[in-house]
Formats: sequence, C-alpha cells, structure tokens
Amino acid sequence: MAPMPNDATSGADVAGIVTRQRRSEKYWEDYEDWKAQRSSRAAIRVKKTTRRESYRALKRADGALTSFVPSNVPAHPTPPTLAQKHHPCAIECFERFVAAASGKLLTVFLDYDGTISPIVKQPERAFMSDEMRAAVKRVAALYPTAVISGRSREKVYDFVQIPELYYAGSHGLDIVGPRGIASRRRRARGAEDGDAASTDVDVSASGVGEDEDDDAAPTHEAMHQPAPWAAELMDEVNDRCVKAIEDIPGATVDHNKFCISVHYRNCDPKHWGEVNAVVDACVASDPTRLKKATGRKVFEVKPRVAWDKGKALSFLLGELGLDERFHEDEVLSLYFGDDHTDEDAFNELKGMPNGRGCGVIVSTVPKPSDASFSVRDPDDVLIFLNRIADLAENGTTKSMRTTDTAGVKRGGGAA
Repeated sequence: MAPMPNDATSGADVAGIVTRQRRSEKYWEDYEDWKAQRSSRAAIRVKKTTRRESYRALKRADGALTSFVPSNVPAHPTPPTLAQKHHPCAIECFERFVAAASGKLLTVFLDYDGTISPIVKQPERAFMSDEMRAAVKRVAALYPTAVISGRSREKVYDFVQIPELYYAGSHGLDIVGPRGIASRRRRARGAEDGDAASTDVDVSASGVGEDEDDDAAPTHEAMHQPAPWAAELMDEVNDRCVKAIEDIPGATVDHNKFCISVHYRNCDPKHWGEVNAVVDACVASDPTRLKKATGRKVFEVKPRVAWDKGKALSFLLGELGLDERFHEDEVLSLYFGDDHTDEDAFNELKGMPNGRGCGVIVSTVPKPSDASFSVRDPDDVLIFLNRIADLAENGTTKSMRTTDTAGVKRGGGAA
C-alpha cells in the first residue's frame, strides 16, 4: 500500500469536503440534463429569429463589443451561441484582444479533449486534426506553449506528438518539459542560488531524462510531480473500479497514472447513478488520500492534494524563466479549456493583477465560468491560434520559442 500523504486531513475536514463535493456533483449532474433541455428550447428560438436580428440583439446586450468583424465572417453572421451572451466570442471580439496583447509576449496553455481535439464517444479515438497540430506547432515556435490535460502525460503526448511543448498530465500532477529544458533551468538556478539541483524537479526512473546518447531516449524531462506516492494508490483504485463497473453497460475506466477516470458517456442515463455510486464507494474507502471530481460525462478519482490545472499553470509560468527577460506586465497568459476542471486555470488567470491572464472557454452553452471569452468548438480554437501566430509574425506581439524558455537572461541568450 502506498504511504500516507503528508497533508492527511481530519475526519471533520473530510466530511466538510465531501459535502461540498456532493453539492458540486449535483450541480454538474443537473447541468447535463438542463443543457439538453436548453439546447432544444434554443433551437426553437433560433427558428423564430433571423441571423441578423440575433446578432444585433447580442450587440445591444454587450455594449463593449466593438464593430470589428473579421474578414472571414459572412455578411449574415450565424446566430451567437448562448455561451457568447455570457462570454463574448474571442474571434468576433479579436480587435479587443489585440489591444490587450499588443507589445506583449503571450504564453499559451491548452486543454486537450474538447479544446484541440473533438469530444468523442471513445476516448482512445480523440485524435487532433493535422491542421490543429500544425497550428499548435506554429504557435509553439512563437510563444511558450503547454498542454495541460486530465489524461496521463504519456497518453496526451501520444496524441499531440509535438516535442517542443511542455506537457502536464493527470490534471497537472505529472509535468514534463522538452529535453534539456529542465536541466538548463536547474543550472541557471544553481548558478544563482548556489544549489546545483532544484528540489521541486524530479528526473524519475521511468525513462524520462535518460542518457542523451541513447537513441531511444525520450524527448522530455520530468519537472514536477506533487504527489508521487499516488501512482501506486491509483493502480489499486483502477483495479477496484474496473471490477466494480463490469456489469454496468457502457461504463469504462481510464487509468491516467495519477488519477482514474470513470466514463459514463456511453451509458444509458438509468445507469449513471450506479457509476456514481461506484466512484463514491471507492473514495469513501480512503477519504484521507482520495477525492472525487466531475467532468463531461466522467467521474474522476484523484489524490487528495492541493493541486489542479491552475496550480500547474502557475508552476509552469514560474519555470519558463520569463521573469528574467520580461517585465511582468509584458506577458499575457492564455488558457483554453472546455470542462469543469479547466475552471481552476481560469480562476488562476482571473486572479492575476492588471489583466495579465485571459481564459477562453470552449462551449456553445452558457456555463458558470471565470473565463473572459468563449469560442464555439475546436475549429474556433484553430482559427484563434492561427490569428495569434499572425500577431507575432507581423510584430504586433513579442515572440519567444517554447524551447528557449529556460536559463534566459534579460536581454541575452540561454544560460
């Protein structure tokens, strides 16, 4: 059995946490039902309203929208989504974004499923398009770029296959950087702090960070694992969940190294409660070390640590070395995500002073969110990524390759 974490909580604390979790779970369960009903009502309303009338209604509702209309927007724009009435469309409001980004270096953080790849019934087939891969690679050559996913780090890399990026798997519990980045950053710190190694960087024995002369050596180095003890525990959780859902048609379990995802997307709604009960029972068996989270038709079991996508985003921003070259007001951080777990990152960005963070939610329906803008789907994300690449190439924003983000000195090259 894996050792106990250092931050074990009391029984009273656990009870309070579980109560708050249940309230959150009920909200997101109700939300799925409400979304289907709301979509049906929205479809009826759209039939009664012309495209132009709908667009004018949005402009009246949000006086902050500019008159800027990108060249590829048709003369009769499509009706705005319900999400856009709560969070302005990042593409239609791109001129506002340009005003905020001008003269700054962007840092780009991307969720995977539902953001740069479509949501599919079979998670193992959530492939990103060649166009999206090209766009992400283009952005990474111009701005520091990372993918932060609920999938295991190995799985998300197998889908993306861009070695220049930073990757944070298991909702940020397993962070790696391009090969050589982590070691260069440690050397920079050692030279400054008199300490040759950074305590928060763990080059593990899992094959990451092996001999550079080995032709089979991986392309990345491990940087941070806030709960290394959880890997063994999640093996046990996975075995338990797999066995428990055997008789639930459509339910599947995905082992993501530091978290376990139990999917019910392909289940009949009458079985959703059974899947929920399986996850609740699993967490209740070890509440001091396990916690439950919810997503789009998925329940997740995670280690009970104070870490999430927002913490991972902040950690990466600290590791990029940008503070050694840019003033803090010269950096604008973006995060694109579509799910409940991405709200931690949106919240982290919203808390940055002087508008230094900007969240973009990928959704066609309104959700309670700390994001600043919205886009409809991965196709819109693709458009936006190419547009911000254009900004760097035409000199509107500053640029810096992802692979140049460690050991840099203000006004100089790599350390």
